[in-house]
Amino acid sequence: ELERRTMPSVANMGQQPEIRWEYRPALIDYVTSLHAQLKLCQDTLYLTVNLMDRYLSTRIVHVHMLQLLVVACTWVASKLEEEKHHIPRLDDLVYACNSAYDKLEVKRMEIEILVTLKYVLRHPNPELFIHRTALTQDEAPLTINVARYFAELTLFEADFLSYLPSTVAAAALSLARSLLGAQRTTDTDAQATACENQLRLRLSHVPPTLHAKYARSRFSEASIIV
Repeated sequence: ELERRTMPSVANMGQQPEIRWEYRPALIDYVTSLHAQLKLCQDTLYLTVNLMDRYLSTRIVHVHMLQLLVVACTWVASKLEEEKHHIPRLDDLVYACNSAYDKLEVKRMEIEILVTLKYVLRHPNPELFIHRTALTQDEAPLTINVARYFAELTLFEADFLSYLPSTVAAAALSLARSLLGAQRTTDTDAQATACENQLRLRLSHVPPTLHAKYARSRFSEASIIV
């Protein structure tokens, strides 16, 4: 099953000699800021993080190479998820990282990622499962956007890396329904319940950039409401 095949290894990531888990919130904050700057879609964001995490599960990466890894993963992900006219140009990516790397370095890292991951690049993300549930259960737009907010919050914390995207989606939807007083339409399994409980604990520690993103009207002001 693709969902399981494309999960990162938390144990391997924890063995990186220079990259500590406490760096992750700042790293994901940079990823989301880059995607906002380039106006990329949510699917590209999730795939970028997945490619990055899977690469970090396999190869040693020095701290000074992290930004290059993020930029190259963004380029790969955007080619798979964005409309052709919206794929960022290589010049745009180099400019976005303040020319810390040149185009050749980004291209070389792209090849390194493709080879390391054996060209297995697709990965189902929580948004897919949230929208699938929304279609089948007629969820309110506010519930969907609050669930999307909670799902994206899981990217910032190592504790959520071991949960399948479908589990994250189930937990995010369950918590959104609970906080909004909406009737629960499905029971969650033990993994989803554990994930939901961890999410509850994180709600008082939401990164400011994520809160600001979901405070916008296009996301139903989800972060303000909950």
